[in-house]
Amino acid sequence: MPMLDQIASEQLSFMQCYASGDRTEKGLVSILSGYPAQPSSSIIVFPDKMAKLNGIGKELKAKGYENAFYYGGDAEFASMKAYLLLQGISKIVDRKAFSKDELNSKWGAHDGNLYNKVLRDHRGKKGPFFTTVLSLSSHEPFDVPYQSTDLPKDNWYGYKNSLQYADKMLCDFLKACEKESWYKNTLIVLVADHGHDIGLSDKAFFGKEKYHIPLVVTGGALKSDLKGKQIKQVVSQTIIPSLLLDAMHIQHEGFGWQTGVFHPNGFAQYHYNSGFGRVSGSNEAVYDNLCHSFFYRGDIKDSSAVKTKGLHFQQYLIDDFMKK
Repeated sequence: MPMLDQIASEQLSFMQCYASGDRTEKGLVSILSGYPAQPSSSIIVFPDKMAKLNGIGKELKAKGYENAFYYGGDAEFASMKAYLLLQGISKIVDRKAFSKDELNSKWGAHDGNLYNKVLRDHRGKKGPFFTTVLSLSSHEPFDVPYQSTDLPKDNWYGYKNSLQYADKMLCDFLKACEKESWYKNTLIVLVADHGHDIGLSDKAFFGKEKYHIPLVVTGGALKSDLKGKQIKQVVSQTIIPSLLLDAMHIQHEGFGWQTGVFHPNGFAQYHYNSGFGRVSGSNEAVYDNLCHSFFYRGDIKDSSAVKTKGLHFQQYLIDDFMKK
């Protein structure tokens, strides 16, 4: 994704950001509500529980923002629409808003058609708005309207080809945004909902590489002294709500699951169906709840403490989930 790499080098980028889970609906909650993914369930399928979550949408709606969500697929998949409505996002645009010709993917509309729809609906927009755009072109079966000429034709060609297409469409979208009147007052956050295996060898099963994702902040409202800045500290995608609301000087509560960007003991914890992984600047750990196996890389004297902290975080999360 050379264009995303270039954008990241010129804007504010987080070099060690990790997804909280491994599914889109879990990533959506982690990004918009700052709530970590659970190891064997998902809060998004429990309406009474997810209604108690705070989120960027709720906070900005109270400040007079117009909230919208755009997706080329079915917004009702995995209870996403119910979650979004409860988060104060009143305008939800999904595959039903596209013409038959624009539904050129198995799941719905590919990224090019999605971004064109977002641009049409936001042209000349006035007043504050908070818009979330969820792309789908890098999802299986990777049937994008694009063929790379420089990728090797190996087992990973389909996926990586879809990433190149997604990269080009994103870059075109951002260039078009720069021409809009609202751009100079807008922050744009680029983040993945979750990671994906890309064929790296000699990596731990459920290791950090699968959960390592891009997080880049750009847009006309980004301060000049932050452009080109690379944050090296480990962060989780759950940091996004507090990061943005703090930057906008908006008081907020309910986003206490992540350490701050410059916390000296910053970490990211992710969960998969039967365990968790925990990453910091000096170590990496993976623990399986079923067989109690424990993988650790780092200073061996810290291994026991890292395992305990990870177990405590997981238990606290499950307790909080049960109480909601």
